[in-house]
Amino acid sequence: MNYDILRWDVILAENGVNKLPVIYIKTDDINFIDFIENNNYVIMVDINNTNTIYDEKQIIGTVSKTQIPNIYLIKLNCVWFGYPDINSPGQITI
Repeated sequence: MNYDILRWDVILAENGVNKLPVIYIKTDDINFIDFIENNNYVIMVDINNTNTIYDEKQIIGTVSKTQIPNIYLIKLNCVWFGYPDINSPGQITI
C-alpha cells in the first residue's frame, strides 16, 4: 500500500524532551483500515522521496484517525531530523 504524505509535523515524546516526527496521509482504502485494526494501529512504513535522512528507512509508526474524514496521523518512532522541503513531502509504503 502506497500513500502520499500530506504533511509533516513534530511533537514531543511522552518524556517531554525528545521530538518525534508525525506524518499525515489520506485514504479511504478499506484494506488500510483493516490492516491497521488487525495490527493494533502499529505499522512499519518505508519513507521515500523526501530528499532527507528519512528516505529508504523502515520506521515503526502508530496510526491515529484524525477528526478530518479519511485523514490519518502516523507518529513515527524515530528521532526528529527536521521538515523535508515543502515541495517534496514524500510517500510511504506499508
